[in-house]
Amino acid sequence: MLSSKDFLRQHPEVMLGTDLNVIFDPPQIHAVPNAFSAPLRPRAANDWWTGMAMGFFSEQFRHIEALSDKRQDREIFWPDEESRRTIRNGGAVRIEHDAIYGGTLYKQFGHTITDSLARLYPFLSDKRFDHLPIIFQCPSEAQWQAFVGSSLASALSLSARNIIWANGPLSIRTLHYCDPLFQDGNFASAFLHKSMSELVPLHGNKQHKAKSARRRKIAYISRSRLSSGTNHVVNEEDIDHLAEKYGMDVIYPEIMSVVDQIDIYGDYDVVCGFPSSFFHVKLFHRNPCDIVVLVPDKPDALHINFVNIDVASSFDDRFAIVRADERDVKEGFTRSRWVDPDDIDAVMKAIRSGRTHPPEAAAPTRQPGAP
Repeated sequence: MLSSKDFLRQHPEVMLGTDLNVIFDPPQIHAVPNAFSAPLRPRAANDWWTGMAMGFFSEQFRHIEALSDKRQDREIFWPDEESRRTIRNGGAVRIEHDAIYGGTLYKQFGHTITDSLARLYPFLSDKRFDHLPIIFQCPSEAQWQAFVGSSLASALSLSARNIIWANGPLSIRTLHYCDPLFQDGNFASAFLHKSMSELVPLHGNKQHKAKSARRRKIAYISRSRLSSGTNHVVNEEDIDHLAEKYGMDVIYPEIMSVVDQIDIYGDYDVVCGFPSSFFHVKLFHRNPCDIVVLVPDKPDALHINFVNIDVASSFDDRFAIVRADERDVKEGFTRSRWVDPDDIDAVMKAIRSGRTHPPEAAAPTRQPGAP
């Protein structure tokens, strides 16, 4: 098992993105007077990320690029001239007070807790902004209602805030926004973990018990009940049985609330599984347990996001390569793979015996008379 940096160096062939980038500068809060918001609208395009347009503009109708999302080189839902005309032609609803930009809400859970809310987290722990409404961009009413009623919104106490879906053009007296703490495929901030872990002080932050003579508690994060996603493991149920063989609890995070997901990182000594957005939930826990990530030895098996987040947060999680073969893609997934159960067995055996991290090197013994 390797650290994230060592894994990136030794297995670039399985990485989706290879640019390790951690931002160490503290995020800054900015204010834009008389800002305009052009709502999301569909447009003809060949790619999903250009299939919608939205954006924020200054009072001079200049696009505020800092409030538009990027994933590597892709500009996600960036505005066009029609967006600019929407607000220049008048009719924008005026908000006669300050507001906060909360982010663009995406359908995938992993993108929501990282991309969508990466500019919002610092505001949620800053009492100076408690009274201000939060403006979100969102593609549809159904998706907006799903977010408002989600366990994530509840965990972040957003239900107690005035949150606004910008489903029409807006004119805002002063729009406050923060530098993003994360950008998909591009960077993670060294302040990401601190900012997120401050938001659930009363729940979701159980301290995992100190190691003792008791048997280590290990959770295996199963994907066997997922009906859609990026990666599908065709023999996942066999791996569930292997995990049970080693006394691991098989966990299905998709049926749990966000708070209960966060608690996993306090209830267990080690969490293991294939790359999953559930691993990003670890950022909400102040003192989380270790993760062992099982990575198939195939292209694009591990996104650079996992490495950036691990290094930025000083988690020192472990990554283990396992042999895999491509299979016919199951409907609802991007790719399907069979993974070698012998490799999984060896990794789980090492986890059970506590051999996830190399032993710390002993301090050299000073010889008598040596300087």
